[in-house]
Amino acid sequence: MLVVVPAHNEERLLPGCLASIDRARRAVPVPVTVTVVLDACTDDSAAYTGLADNVVVIHSANVGAARAAGFARARTDSESWFVCTDADSIVTDSWLLQQWQHAARGARVLCGTVAVDDWAHLGAAARERHESGYSHRADHGHIHGANIGFRSEDYWAVGGFAALETGEDVDLVRRFVAHDIPVTWAGNNPVTTSSRLIGRARGGFADHLRELAS
Repeated sequence: MLVVVPAHNEERLLPGCLASIDRARRAVPVPVTVTVVLDACTDDSAAYTGLADNVVVIHSANVGAARAAGFARARTDSESWFVCTDADSIVTDSWLLQQWQHAARGARVLCGTVAVDDWAHLGAAARERHESGYSHRADHGHIHGANIGFRSEDYWAVGGFAALETGEDVDLVRRFVAHDIPVTWAGNNPVTTSSRLIGRARGGFADHLRELAS
């Protein structure tokens, strides 16, 4: 398994993210490689990559390009399972185990959900608006770069992540679907993501939360 984490000025949140991935990979009966992609960082993010196996440095300020760079040197055999999360997110101890179990059962693309880490500063109304339109059911239909996995050969077959500043996750899944690659929707393995209102990608989850809070 390969986990790729893009990071753009994430010195505050990257340590927690990598610590959670390190705990999660201990539960998986196969080797797990963690690659951090430092993208146009001007802070000390590089100082907090000690739990990563590989560090890639690029200067694109583009999350799609960052994810693509992380997978660029990976193995391409059919048994490899690629996983994405984000530097502002925390995964559960069983997150990678559940990814591996889905893959072992034949899943080709696995889309999971996210949970917001703190609603206090957003207000009850924002939380209600979010929860009224968000599902953790098995047919949820949500696509998050913070919680997605796929077979390596399918990833390469559709051309990998495009260099998009936002929506690179949705674009990739649409191409999977266009190639008749089935998508499994998992609602019981969420990733906890930051409730910050100023994110790293225009049109990303932080913008969604800011709209809910406005």
